[in-house]
Amino acid sequence: MRERFISRHFSPTACLIAVSVLAALLASCGRGTAEPDSDAGSSAPVEKGTVSVAETASAATETVADANGETVADAEPRECIVYSSEDRSDGICYVYTERVYCDGNPEPETERVVFFRAPANAVNVVIPDGVTEIGSSVFAGCAELKSVVIPDSVRVIASNSFQNCTGLKSLTLPDGVTIIGESAFQNCTGLESVAIPNSVNLISGGAFQNLSNLKTVTIPVHASIGGGAFESCTALESVTLTRGGKNVAPPLEDAYIGSGAFFNCLRLSLFEFPEGIRRISPGVFSQCDELRSIKFPDGLTKIEKNGFRFLRGLESVVIPNSVELISDNAFQGLPQLRYVSIPVHASIGAYAFVDCPKLESVTLTGGGTIAPAREDVSIGEGAFASCRKLKRIVFPEGIRSIEAGAFNGCTSLKEIEIPESMTEIAAEAFQGSPCADSVRGQMESRAAASPEER
Repeated sequence: MRERFISRHFSPTACLIAVSVLAALLASCGRGTAEPDSDAGSSAPVEKGTVSVAETASAATETVADANGETVADAEPRECIVYSSEDRSDGICYVYTERVYCDGNPEPETERVVFFRAPANAVNVVIPDGVTEIGSSVFAGCAELKSVVIPDSVRVIASNSFQNCTGLKSLTLPDGVTIIGESAFQNCTGLESVAIPNSVNLISGGAFQNLSNLKTVTIPVHASIGGGAFESCTALESVTLTRGGKNVAPPLEDAYIGSGAFFNCLRLSLFEFPEGIRRISPGVFSQCDELRSIKFPDGLTKIEKNGFRFLRGLESVVIPNSVELISDNAFQGLPQLRYVSIPVHASIGAYAFVDCPKLESVTLTGGGTIAPAREDVSIGEGAFASCRKLKRIVFPEGIRSIEAGAFNGCTSLKEIEIPESMTEIAAEAFQGSPCADSVRGQMESRAAASPEER
């Protein structure tokens, strides 16, 4: 029996989460796919066709309990040690026992049962109840695999588990899976729909990459989505967000959507970001030319640099009132953008909306989850440059400055109201705009006025 341990500061629940993560790491390092010990038994010969493996162990414990079986709420982080011992193998599954000691006190033991071997000629596979993890690369390259039955006991689908299973036509993920590993279903081109259960809180990078026939996806509202998770799903038309269920997983503390998560999804036309997302990486929708509308989650505080530029089909953008910064070039070069709603207190970075030639309306909003007021609210250099159809904008109280070229070339901008909070407008801020003289006059009159008159 081999034994390993790791030491970290974890709360009790976090210890069990660490166990699941450790399982995926062990699999990806090759420990989950190694040959079993010679005395561990071997699997019976398997003929081409349906594969059904004998049950090996019970499912892993899901909750942390005290001696009376009562669930223990998370307390302050404690020093915990997780021991993983490989107990036995039947040639198809490894069975590990996990023992957790927090502050020297033992927690209930749990079993990790890792399914690690499948025949290369498998067509229809039934994974036995009791398996808690599908090991790394277990079915990778099984081109003839058409269906797989995954039991409710499974919690982790490790990296590359079903990679390049091009014949896989049917996939049902059980309500209980929490992690889908990197590239787990990459290049499974036979899949046309995927329903991800509400128990999942992490869809790792590349998990469903290059599913060229995938048309519909159902994703939990709280799930984090890794970079390239659905990249080049060129037939994807619909992403549906789901709520509720009996095994709803808590969101990750820093829930996110990674760079290029939906890169090159050519038919995707509408997307609503999941609730609880706090970080959206740049280029999530690069080359999604059919995307018409985006709804951002309330609670988001920042739109990243270059985040949504060059989306050729995007027509409207509604930015929630929780956002306090729209970064540089965030919405640059959107040829179809006509309408933008921006929080009154948000700073707008350099060239954030440059080259949006059809932009007619900018609405400033309040209410909802409002970000805290900032003292340096500004409109950056070139923020709305070359927005030739922009006709009117009313700046809210709180705006302090407008930088050079912010409205350069806005040839339809004739009406503008400057708030009392405005202290600085760069000389070239409205160059080439009909309202340039009006703005200059307002600022000069204000500077000449006595403090009483102001």
